Amino acid sequence: MEDEDYTASEGSYVMIQNPDAPTEELVPADNTMATEATAHSEQSDDVERDGTMSESEDEGLPPWKDRLLDSFPFQQAELERLCLYYEDLQEFRFARLAEQTQTQTQMATKRGALLEWIEAELLPDQFAQRVMTEAMELAVVPQESFSPFATIDTTAPTDLPQRKLFLEAVAGGTGRRSPRMVLKIIHACCCYHPEKDNATVGTVANATQLIALCYRIAMACHLLQQDQTTEEDLQTLKAACMEYQTSIPTSLVDSLIKQNGGVPSVSVDTFVTWAEATAPHLAHVLSTFLYLALSLIMKPKCTFSFPHLGDTESTFIKNPIDSLGFTFACMDPRLSRKWHRLYTTEADGMAFTQIKMALIGYGGPTVLLIRPTTGKGAFGYFTTSFWKESRHFYGDSDSFLFRAEPTLGVYRALRDTEEDTYPDNNSSSTQMLPSKTQYKVGRNYMYLNTSTRSVIPDQLPHGICFGGTHTQPRLQLNESFENCTALVRDETYEEGPLLADDWDLHFDIDVLEVWGLGSSEEEIQSALELGHKQRAIMESTLARSQHVDKTKFLDLFQTGLIPNAIYEHRETARGHHSFAINDDQGGYKMDTNDSTSPEISPLDPIASGTYTHDNKGELPSGCFDDP
Repeated sequence: MEDEDYTASEGSYVMIQNPDAPTEELVPADNTMATEATAHSEQSDDVERDGTMSESEDEGLPPWKDRLLDSFPFQQAELERLCLYYEDLQEFRFARLAEQTQTQTQMATKRGALLEWIEAELLPDQFAQRVMTEAMELAVVPQESFSPFATIDTTAPTDLPQRKLFLEAVAGGTGRRSPRMVLKIIHACCCYHPEKDNATVGTVANATQLIALCYRIAMACHLLQQDQTTEEDLQTLKAACMEYQTSIPTSLVDSLIKQNGGVPSVSVDTFVTWAEATAPHLAHVLSTFLYLALSLIMKPKCTFSFPHLGDTESTFIKNPIDSLGFTFACMDPRLSRKWHRLYTTEADGMAFTQIKMALIGYGGPTVLLIRPTTGKGAFGYFTTSFWKESRHFYGDSDSFLFRAEPTLGVYRALRDTEEDTYPDNNSSSTQMLPSKTQYKVGRNYMYLNTSTRSVIPDQLPHGICFGGTHTQPRLQLNESFENCTALVRDETYEEGPLLADDWDLHFDIDVLEVWGLGSSEEEIQSALELGHKQRAIMESTLARSQHVDKTKFLDLFQTGLIPNAIYEHRETARGHHSFAINDDQGGYKMDTNDSTSPEISPLDPIASGTYTHDNKGELPSGCFDDP
């Protein structure tokens, strides 16, 4: 999944960050204040360790630094800072770097102390050196274009190739090259053995160690993102991290081992393939941490964070750094945002009308979390499409089904494929060139239809459906919350089980939660307002549809589209031998003089021959009068 999919909303902004604080401020790119603030930030960073201004401000950058800026994805201020970091490469620690490069404000001191605690209590020993060593081992320095007319730069340091290797390692670790490089660095850290001359030993890593390391780095990110909280809240977060660091997201571990054929020792190729398909946000754990720990200016395109529920409770996520919340965040970057609860069975009861109104009342991405009455497993659905009530499937491929417990499985929308097809050797065709064969997939993404929507029975499923067809949905949530269906495959989403038992097909709902997602409180409020407008339109449409046209309504009775006992005798009379056409009256009649005819009630207008069908849709007077 491409990172660019999640950065469209930030495309018109530039990033300004105070080097003494980790928080960011988004300012419109066309604002002149942005340029001035950026220049001020770069100027404040352009300071050597002894407190004097660097040569880049007095005399401009030397040629070798200009070439570094052209070759590596760093701003000038970042390059100056990384050059300072390189000087301490032999004793590389994040807390030490923070102390050397930041001004000694109260915030900088607090941040340095927090990094020191993270390195001592949360992360593995010598983690900073481990990351940089493995990143430099994997780094491939881009080749510079050489010109025969270029002058020789005598100011370039003798260790310039090593500096380039360090810069490339930082670029790879912060995700400025590709998420795949970040995943390779994580895998290499779990193959690392310091007693073997600081070199990577072996080509496989233990699946449990891989996921445990990512989980600890995610908790470190959470602490650094919250370092502006009070000291009391920070101590509470530290205690929670100490409690949860021994708990491993087993659903991720089991999913990775399953991908590896049941073997816990995982190669780097298997790890990368699994992460890109099942947990694409996992790579951003390390890139986000390095961005925060190195106090870089340019924010990554995707930053990792746990789902932020605020003060709202959830049956599924018990703690801000809960392992299940970590699992949700790894599935998609948009699940690593603020969550706003729209509905829960715990607080709103088992009322399907409430679910419908909650879904239609939010104009943004939503996620449904489900736990069956067996108490085993958790699964759900994510979509960016707006909900509406319809007898037809709708939505788009930017959605997926998932099973979060006991083993993670993410089933994304299938894509149309095109393969080369070769003719049979025995074919009479003289053309043996391959032809393109297209394989079309389903487009039945989501469906919401209630039984109260139509007076006429529509013979369609009522409730919420995902994938499959009307007659056989992949996942169907009935209005009664009972006897729901979860299949393993369909033509819209990838194959895989949703329930804890792979062979189960039916379940009853115990807990159902609906959450609206957004990157900020303002975005959530905007989605709520948009949903309220959509719901008002729906209610207005429903009110108009409930206005009865009596003529059309009676036509429905007469044609039999609405079953009713009033005209049941017509079908009985139509098959009788004495039933005949009354051409004079333009309708039907029965010969009541036939002695074999059944006894006719004088109140039966058709049998008595007093009612004519003149295609005007009018009932005879007195038809509904009391006898």
